[in-house]
Amino acid sequence: MVKGAYFLTCFTAEVVFEATEELPWFAGHFPGTPVFPGVAQVHIAVRLTEEIWAADFAGSAISRLKFHRIVRPGSILKLSLEYSPETQTVSFDFRHDEHRVSSGKFG
Repeated sequence: MVKGAYFLTCFTAEVVFEATEELPWFAGHFPGTPVFPGVAQVHIAVRLTEEIWAADFAGSAISRLKFHRIVRPGSILKLSLEYSPETQTVSFDFRHDEHRVSSGKFG
């Protein structure tokens, strides 16, 4: 048995993907000028967190939600996730070409 205390500060993950025009979220949002909706970005962050860390965040509170830039089809996005087991919260940050697209926290 290990004596003493230990603390887990956080776990991090990064996912890079292309927001292809075939993604269902582009359909009808908006005809002629497709935009990747913010609600889809939050959904992806929550679902990937659940898959990566086998956690359940569906229905969690969302805070500090900010949308900085519009995402068009063909954009390469980098999603950074930071999970804190101590507080049961996740911070997320979407970037395109080093520019922040959206960010927030849930849990």
